[in-house]
Amino acid sequence: MTRSINDVVFGYTDKFLTFLQLAMPSLSNTVQLCYNMSSRDINTTSKILSGGGNISDLGQYTEWQGYKKLPYWKTPEAAMINGTEGLFFAPNLDKTKPITTFVDDLFRANPLEFVKEEEVMTLQTYKYKIPRYVMMNATNNPLNEGFYAYGPDGLMNLTAAVMAPVFAS
Repeated sequence: MTRSINDVVFGYTDKFLTFLQLAMPSLSNTVQLCYNMSSRDINTTSKILSGGGNISDLGQYTEWQGYKKLPYWKTPEAAMINGTEGLFFAPNLDKTKPITTFVDDLFRANPLEFVKEEEVMTLQTYKYKIPRYVMMNATNNPLNEGFYAYGPDGLMNLTAAVMAPVFAS
């Protein structure tokens, strides 16, 4: 069987899986590498920096899905598109400074703080975590008011971005 890169990455209908659906209706008949990508992701443009001008900018978003600022959030700080996708970062990270990832499923940028150095499969790595204040409600962290964080701590309100009552925890 020969498949194009487009088919492998974004999906194709598999005849054998279609046959298996007769016995297991909930089984998907689609094979794809990028399972979570929606048509929104495929049909719009995001821009990230290559690091050519400044290696510290490697992988930093400048635009996401055609937006330079997110239209969903209440404040300019909340609407910022910054950070990397989280798959790679610029070399020579400074452990004393937070790094930022833009999490498109949450429609927001999140800072990450250094926790410790670890070894993974003989590679020295840095472990980071989301700081507690990111998940606080607007009463406990007024900066989260821009994300309409009026519920309990630990609950992210995505209603404005998804246009339906959707929350993440």
